[in-house]
Amino acid sequence: MTKPVVLLLGATGLFGGLLAQRLIKQGRFDVVCAGRNEATLEAFCTEHGGKTCVLDREDDAAVRSALDLDRPVGVGEGGGGGRGGGGGGPGR
Repeated sequence: MTKPVVLLLGATGLFGGLLAQRLIKQGRFDVVCAGRNEATLEAFCTEHGGKTCVLDREDDAAVRSALDLDRPVGVGEGGGGGRGGGGGGPGR
């Protein structure tokens, strides 16, 4: 059976990282860790699992492309508070 996908923006920040680790550990979802810094994403996913997606949430076309998946998807934001929000997590 194919697992549903969770696309988690801000997956390498404090809150997003903890959430990503928990979802990956549960094993019920294919977790796609999204963020702006490819090296940070690669390091995180090497250590914890998941797939990487370099993505700037301010780039509408990139966000739409990331959501173009062939199976059910849940989307979460690990931090930042939406457009224009100050993140506060590492790398901000």
